[in-house]
Amino acid sequence: MPRKSIDEKLWGRCELDLVTGCLNWTGPVNSTGYGGVMHDGKVRGAHVLAWEVSNGPIPAGKFVCHHCDNPRCCNTDHHYIGDLVTNAKDMYARDRHPRHNAWTNATPQETAARKAKISAKSKGRPKSSNMRTKLAATVKGRKKLTLPDGSWTWAYPNKQQGAA
Repeated sequence: MPRKSIDEKLWGRCELDLVTGCLNWTGPVNSTGYGGVMHDGKVRGAHVLAWEVSNGPIPAGKFVCHHCDNPRCCNTDHHYIGDLVTNAKDMYARDRHPRHNAWTNATPQETAARKAKISAKSKGRPKSSNMRTKLAATVKGRKKLTLPDGSWTWAYPNKQQGAA
């Protein structure tokens, strides 16, 4: 059986979405939703390969970014070349960062529901009887000391008390 050309591998697995204009990859995708295609012995991003086939190589240190916010899209009219900084700025500007929008964009009711769910999970667990000495983290000789009211302070266990 003859090997498939790059056009058959790539464009043969794309379907046009008439509403958005995206050329959606229908082959395998990774955990973040980006399409993957085997090319020259390694798995490549379908949108990256689409860019390279249509526009040539991607400059070093640059990435293929999406205007359409669709990781499956292989339509090079929906792509642009950017670096990590421009991609991160674009991600925050469009509220697409998962940690950014998980709490900050939640309504007060959603925030209250999330807090209630977290609180319900911790119910019934015994709390430390000696909360004042519960050490949460060690950083360069300091220890983070959690106080009973939930606040914290730095403790310096190797430093003499009263020494300047």
